[in-house]
Amino acid sequence: MAAFEIDELRGLICLEALEGGVGELARHLLSGCPECRGSLRPWADEGPTHPGPLRWQSFARDAEYQIRRDREIGDEAVERLRSLPAGRQTTLLNSSRRLAVPPLVDYLLESAKAHLSSDVEEAQRLAGLAIELADRLELNGAWHALGRDLQARARVGFARALRRGSDLRGADRTLREAERCLEEGSGDLMEEAALLEELAQLRANQRRFAEANLSLSRAERIHKELSDEHAQGRVLARRATVHGQEGQPEKAIPLLERASRLVNPSREPRWVLAIRHNQALYLAESGEAEKALRVLAEAEPIYRELGKPADLLKLRWTQGKILLERGRLVEAAGRFLEVRDGMVALKLPYEAALSSLELALTYAQLGCLDELKRLASEALPVFEALEVDRETAAALLCLRQVAEAETISAELVLRLAAAIGWRAGSSSAS
Repeated sequence: MAAFEIDELRGLICLEALEGGVGELARHLLSGCPECRGSLRPWADEGPTHPGPLRWQSFARDAEYQIRRDREIGDEAVERLRSLPAGRQTTLLNSSRRLAVPPLVDYLLESAKAHLSSDVEEAQRLAGLAIELADRLELNGAWHALGRDLQARARVGFARALRRGSDLRGADRTLREAERCLEEGSGDLMEEAALLEELAQLRANQRRFAEANLSLSRAERIHKELSDEHAQGRVLARRATVHGQEGQPEKAIPLLERASRLVNPSREPRWVLAIRHNQALYLAESGEAEKALRVLAEAEPIYRELGKPADLLKLRWTQGKILLERGRLVEAAGRFLEVRDGMVALKLPYEAALSSLELALTYAQLGCLDELKRLASEALPVFEALEVDRETAAALLCLRQVAEAETISAELVLRLAAAIGWRAGSSSAS
């Protein structure tokens, strides 16, 4: 949020003092805006002789002190955490109530997000620590609503890490907790939009696509209200992924084109990579293999700069789809096997199971019955552990029949292909 003009700032102070709330200005101040804090510092320093409501003089003084104190504590703790192994980090954070400050919670959440594509268990650990710290905050007076915002933000981050680790039930439960936190929060629209976007990702993974699109529509309205074009582009990219998972890549492609024009690379550069990756994926799934290869070639520098282990595996996944489209089944099977083993190594069971389905379909076309039966048996427990709808239950039934089959018929291959409507291998930046 940009700084207020001084006349606007003073008008808000007088209005909110009369109404007895802290509202928009308090949220803005406590976010640490240096310009507005500088404008209000004389009110904190000069006391009652300065021409402003007494309640706001007190609030400005307290806010300035607490922001400075929290940042000093947070900066010091971050430096100490960086030098400690994981176990010692947890001990340090649990040993002192003094460390329960918002800057440290945000640091842990950013660190968790950075680990999502390389070490999901570490992402879960860091986001879990963020929740523990946020829940230890002292929520007094004007700080109560803002503290509840932070507690919701920590839970959204933890739900994201759980979802990436395929714990969809845990992610669902954590997002419900986040919703309860926001009910007592400040009403910050950005916090609500962040929750809605993560909820949409979860619902898409659960194949509850109508609910995913509803959450994205609500998030998009908020970003339009806030005139945030970058966030609108991010929502378009998420909506494209939902269409892709529904098996409608032709609907996803134009959305990604629009998203690419709105997303700001300087704000979230990994969304540029996600959009380019998904463009290639959905072109491949639409039978446009040559266009998909051109997109991948253009995106190669972005993969080199920003790609993490999971991103590079998804690149191999898309290459496998292109090989499959071209009828090069043995090479495609090799790519899918590499992806499956890599996802297992990264402890991403959902992605590993999805890539196993792609590999199973390729084996079915090659007539490799033993490998097909083994893969179907491995994929079944993962999907059975997830919350599934009737469509997914039908796919599971088909997989069981594949695992028990004695021969591979053309009909069985067609049924398996129809059952694998997962459209896997899509990418997101979070």
